[in-house]
Amino acid sequence: MKSLIDPFMRLMSQAELWAPAAIGGILDYVNQLQRGSKNWNFTGFFVHLFSAIFFGWVTGMLAGGFDYDAQIIAAAGGIGGFLGVRIADLIVLAANRFK
Repeated sequence: MKSLIDPFMRLMSQAELWAPAAIGGILDYVNQLQRGSKNWNFTGFFVHLFSAIFFGWVTGMLAGGFDYDAQIIAAAGGIGGFLGVRIADLIVLAANRFK
């Protein structure tokens, strides 16, 4: 059981990197649903959320590497998550265009 708790606690200790991106990804997806540009799809939601978390985490890690304050790291994670979702949307749009 301890082998499962250690990675989870490590993930929770980095919440300032991925939590703002996750919240932003959820809000962005709900916004796109409300505007009608997306239809509800669990897989699409999961990919959208994973993309936001991944890019937010990467951006937060970069900001942390430059020794910024925790607030700047969290903001960078949120912005990175938002931009990562937009990049993923552009990739999907381009892939659909070439079908």
